[in-house]
Amino acid sequence: MSLRDKTMAMAKRPEKIVELKEFGGEKVLIKGAMGNLRWRILEEALAGDDGAKMTIVIAKLFPAIAIECMFDPESGEPAYKPEDEKMLDGVGLKPRIEVLDHIVDLSGLKEEAIETGKAD
Repeated sequence: MSLRDKTMAMAKRPEKIVELKEFGGEKVLIKGAMGNLRWRILEEALAGDDGAKMTIVIAKLFPAIAIECMFDPESGEPAYKPEDEKMLDGVGLKPRIEVLDHIVDLSGLKEEAIETGKAD
């Protein structure tokens, strides 16, 4: 396998279909955050002092994360559009955390990775 092929395999965006309890059991295709959004999440998470604060800090990014990472599981189309940002900002903390847990997991941004970033 060539270096290019290996790099492309590593860059493949992880995804999974999940049932969101906080959204009335709605199923959604969630894709891991990539590129600049992934770094924004990590940057915001590093600004937190502890796990609870970190979750709240990341939650403020929910509109941008939802627009980039949530998709219709049947059509593959984005669940939200950029013009939905203000509406998404009105979503409560509990539903945000449910979605963010999946996205952080898929994006390789679990607490251990964030803790490692704090140590650097």
